[in-house]
Amino acid sequence: LSNNARVAIWEEMHDDIDCYFKVLYNDAPEITDINGPASGPVDTPIDYTFTAIDPDDDDINFTVDWGDGKKETIGLFESGVPATVNHTWDETGNYLMTAHAIDGFGGDGPEGTFTVTIPRSKTLSNTLFYQFLQRYPNIFPIMRYLLGL
Repeated sequence: LSNNARVAIWEEMHDDIDCYFKVLYNDAPEITDINGPASGPVDTPIDYTFTAIDPDDDDINFTVDWGDGKKETIGLFESGVPATVNHTWDETGNYLMTAHAIDGFGGDGPEGTFTVTIPRSKTLSNTLFYQFLQRYPNIFPIMRYLLGL
């Protein structure tokens, strides 16, 4: 009949057999919010909250593509109730997270997106300058004197 229709068929037994059917339309849910930090550290779980509204008030699953080759389905959740899940990125980079809300009858809503940046860690312990200062701890007062600071 159409992409968003289902058919209910039932029979009422009386003196004769009567069959009835009714076309029921299913409207797909729509993601209203993806909430969480836009950046975070590598190898650390980060929480994200997904919210969707289903016009028919059906329960909802979320299918999330984290942008790093990993996909996950979470649910069932009531329409309008936020769903929180965490994810860990193994490498630094910019990731486009995409999510779909799918109701219990297969109605797949439009995609919601969220960009996450996992920056390079800024540890000084691996830099040559830091290693130099560790090896020669008294050099800083000498450099300060020479530079007139």
